[in-house]
Amino acid sequence: MYANFSETIINRLSIYMHYLIEQEEQGKQLVSSYDIAQVCGVTAGLVRKDLARFGKFGVKGVGYDVAELCEGIKRILGLDHPLRVAIIGIGTLGSYLLSFQEFFNGNYEIVAVFDTNPEAAITCIASETGKPVNILHLNHLGEVHEAHQIDIAMITTIPSEAQEATDHVVQVGIRGILNFTSSHVKVPMGFVVKNIHFVNVQDSLIYVLQFSQYG
Repeated sequence: MYANFSETIINRLSIYMHYLIEQEEQGKQLVSSYDIAQVCGVTAGLVRKDLARFGKFGVKGVGYDVAELCEGIKRILGLDHPLRVAIIGIGTLGSYLLSFQEFFNGNYEIVAVFDTNPEAAITCIASETGKPVNILHLNHLGEVHEAHQIDIAMITTIPSEAQEATDHVVQVGIRGILNFTSSHVKVPMGFVVKNIHFVNVQDSLIYVLQFSQYG
């Protein structure tokens, strides 16, 4: 069991992993800490330090075996087994996520899509795999979770319905929540919510731009 490292370190490991996945797809077998650092925007020393926190990787003077390191990082992040995802809210954003293949690269799998709109709940649309996905009413979340043990619920409802959807997720026992709405949601102890608010990130970018130096 690994220690509870900072989110900053874990985010860097994710970046390293996706770089390694790309290299593996291109048939590359070895990479150096310098290779990883160049692409990921950090120093080679930091790459080596990050990896050393979790064990011994690579051979000095040789580098890292791409496949071995990639699998090692997946194991650290808990991505070495299938992770089941449910999308709640099938508006514009929910539909986009279903078709965004890169978002689900790796071991993530959509097992169900839910909506509170009775008309939406009787349709089906194509998923990132190209297969049709039935849209179920949110009332069926509990039975689907019981059958498939959903790991993550993605909240893509309108902001005013986000807390109600989150409460439903908590009630059935899904512990991981990604909230894509602009509404702040609350969860009890033992549940984890991550907020991904595109507009907030955009606002932050505009603020930083005010202090940027040009030329």
